[in-house]
Amino acid sequence: MFEYIPLFITVFVLNTVAAASPGPDMLVVMKNSIMYSRKSGMYTALGITSGIGVHVLYSLLGVGILIAESPTALTIIKYVGASYLGYLGIKMILSGQLAKVENFAASNANLTISKSFQQGFITNLFNPKAVIFFVSLFTAIIDPGTPNSVLIVLGMEIVLATILWFTIVAMLFSHPKIRQWFLQRSLWFERITGVVLILLSINILIFHHI
Repeated sequence: MFEYIPLFITVFVLNTVAAASPGPDMLVVMKNSIMYSRKSGMYTALGITSGIGVHVLYSLLGVGILIAESPTALTIIKYVGASYLGYLGIKMILSGQLAKVENFAASNANLTISKSFQQGFITNLFNPKAVIFFVSLFTAIIDPGTPNSVLIVLGMEIVLATILWFTIVAMLFSHPKIRQWFLQRSLWFERITGVVLILLSINILIFHHI
C-alpha cells in the first residue's frame, strides 16, 4: 500500500483543485449558506458529495468510459445540467425575497433539508465537467492494474476530501459576520449569482464541447 502514497497525494491534490475551482458546486453551496443557513449549506455540500460518490462509483466500475464514449449520454447530461443551472439562475433573478434585509427572516423561510440536498446533488451529478474529470482521472492518472483495495481507498479519499472542502465553504459563508455582509447587499448578491448561474449554463450548452 505504501508504494501508492504518491498516487494518493496526486489524486488528493487534483480533486481539491477541482473542488476549489469556481463553478456550479461552489456557487450553490455559497448561495444556500448565505441566503438560508449553515444547515442548508451543509446539506447542499452533502448533496454535492453524494453526486461525487456516484461519479466515483461508475468510474470504479468502468462505466465512466462507456459514458464518455456515448455522445447521447453526454448530451443528456449536458442539457439536463445546463437547464437546471439556468432554472436556478432565473429563479434568483426573478426573486425579490431578499430585497430588504430586515424582512429576510420573515419572508424567506429556511430551505428544507431535502431541497438543499437536491440542489447540491443534481448540480454535481449533471455537471458534464465532473463526468469528464472523473473519467480522465480513472483512465489517465490511475493505472488499470491498480488493486481494487487501492481504488476503494482512492474513492473514499475523494469523497472525504470533497465533503471536507464544501463543509468549510458552508461554515465560512454562513458565519454571522460574513453572511450579514452579503445580506446587506442581498439584492446585488441575488442578481449577480443568478447571472453567473445562467452564464455557466450557457457555457455548458454552447462553449463546452464534449
